[in-house]
Amino acid sequence: MRIPFDISKRPQIESGEYKVIYVEYPSTNQYPVEILKWDSNSDAGCIIGCVRRNGKDRIYAFDESGEHKVSGEDDRLFIVIPEPEISEFEKRLQEVLFEHATTNSSAEEKAHQYSAELLSLAKQQLLQSGELLTQEHHEKLMETQYKETLDGVKKNWHDYFTPQAVTDIYNAGRNDVLKDLPRWKKASGKERFSERMLVLAGDNDFCCTNYAEEGEYYLPFPILVKLPKEESHEQSK
Repeated sequence: MRIPFDISKRPQIESGEYKVIYVEYPSTNQYPVEILKWDSNSDAGCIIGCVRRNGKDRIYAFDESGEHKVSGEDDRLFIVIPEPEISEFEKRLQEVLFEHATTNSSAEEKAHQYSAELLSLAKQQLLQSGELLTQEHHEKLMETQYKETLDGVKKNWHDYFTPQAVTDIYNAGRNDVLKDLPRWKKASGKERFSERMLVLAGDNDFCCTNYAEEGEYYLPFPILVKLPKEESHEQSK
């Protein structure tokens, strides 16, 4: 694969992992290049390269972007990097796409035909690369993380259960329990209802009526009916 020249790739070039070529514009002719110097003070450029053309070595100067300014054309250096190794999933996907392109079958048909196979290859590739865990590995990982967390809490319990933390836990639990309990409503004036209410008068007497005087508290019967019932002694046995 050919990419634009980049001086930051010097370590890979010097190690031999990447190769450098010289391409003349507008032709597609390309020639191998050996970098002789990276920090020359030449006016033509800081990079000095030995270009092998037609069996002869020629010394050219290039700037940091790999351009050969002396030529007056867009002649420049490129880097050749190794092609990434294609996976089994990619190979099979290429075959499926080629088959689709050379036959009259629809994309939906090919997707239905090969989706399970491609999914299996993709999962296998992810498992081999470590990007995907099996269920067994996931459970072991969760077990290990839980144990580490529990051990940390036991060792540093004072950091987890400060007085404020205990108060917050208590208040959160209390609010959760009380949020669904029915609450008395206070009548702002004489109120009449379409259904009977449980009314708490000023002398703390209860009565069942369909109106409440100002200052009295009332509670709708439907709310009371929905409250959970305590199991009898016989049922609990």
